[in-house]
Amino acid sequence: MHPGTMQPIWQPTPQAIEHAQVTQFARHCARRHRVELERYEDFHRWSVEHPAEFWSETWDWCGVLASKKGSTVLLDGERMPGAKWFPEARLNFAQNLLRRGDRGDALVFWDETGFRRRLSYSELTSEVSRAAQALQQLGLRDGDRFWYERIFGGSTLRWLERTTLASVIRNVLGHDEWGDLWHCATCAAQWQLIEVPETVGVK
Repeated sequence: MHPGTMQPIWQPTPQAIEHAQVTQFARHCARRHRVELERYEDFHRWSVEHPAEFWSETWDWCGVLASKKGSTVLLDGERMPGAKWFPEARLNFAQNLLRRGDRGDALVFWDETGFRRRLSYSELTSEVSRAAQALQQLGLRDGDRFWYERIFGGSTLRWLERTTLASVIRNVLGHDEWGDLWHCATCAAQWQLIEVPETVGVK
């Protein structure tokens, strides 16, 4: 069959399009910036041509939790890579990821052996809190740099522990910035230890 005659496997209904978050977001941006964004293609083009405005609106629309957003959205936007997004912002990823705190699924893990585990947002928040407190009591402080970990079911949990702890350390030590607290690297579980340094760039 010629590609031009192929039909999509699935298309959203007009009602689904009308109630979609992206439709509401596009209309919000159109009102705020006084532009015509009737079609998705128009919205996409506007987002590419006005990246600072688009991502500032995305930040606000998504309700990013932060102590500071900053007035600058994009520096050196013509450099890709090299552009800097929200250079003045201060936020904690874990705070944003854990804010639901309800019984809905936060993590659903299945491995090759058939092991399965589910964690709700409420359970995940409790585990992360306990782990972060334990790490703090062990003396982890600003300037600690590296945590090596192979990928397995608990990696996301431990990453959240680290990012939560970063906020804890900031509050304890009176630091507003904690950005480069750790250099983290993960490697697949089947890799041998000898392969890790070369992979993550450690000599």
